[in-house]
Amino acid sequence: MLQTWTQCQNCVRWFAAPQKELGRGRWIYCSNACSSAHAISTGKFKGENNPRWLGGVSNDNMRYKRRAMERHPVEHAARKAVYNAVRSGRLVREPCEACGSTKSQGHHDDYSKPLDVRWLCRPCHDREHGKLAG
Repeated sequence: MLQTWTQCQNCVRWFAAPQKELGRGRWIYCSNACSSAHAISTGKFKGENNPRWLGGVSNDNMRYKRRAMERHPVEHAARKAVYNAVRSGRLVREPCEACGSTKSQGHHDDYSKPLDVRWLCRPCHDREHGKLAG
């Protein structure tokens, strides 16, 4: 790989960078530390300029949950019904029906029947969804 000498945009130190990457606007800093320092000092990624900006709310994990609840209300209601039934004792968590593992999750074949679930462990549950998708 051909390398060429270029100057760091932050500390002005010379360093060797892959030549083909320079034309793409990459390798303009000698290290990750210089990249971070330059971004902080210039305010380049501050606030709304940051691609990960969450509208002023940091670590808003409920945002994703709320979005899923809005997009899939029937599925959310079915999952919540199973959760509440297990918690109250109306529904008993059973071992995985495929492998017998004691750590199991409820799998809905039909979300319109919220308490009609099959108990599957995580790997078996993932395989079941793989069958449905493929």
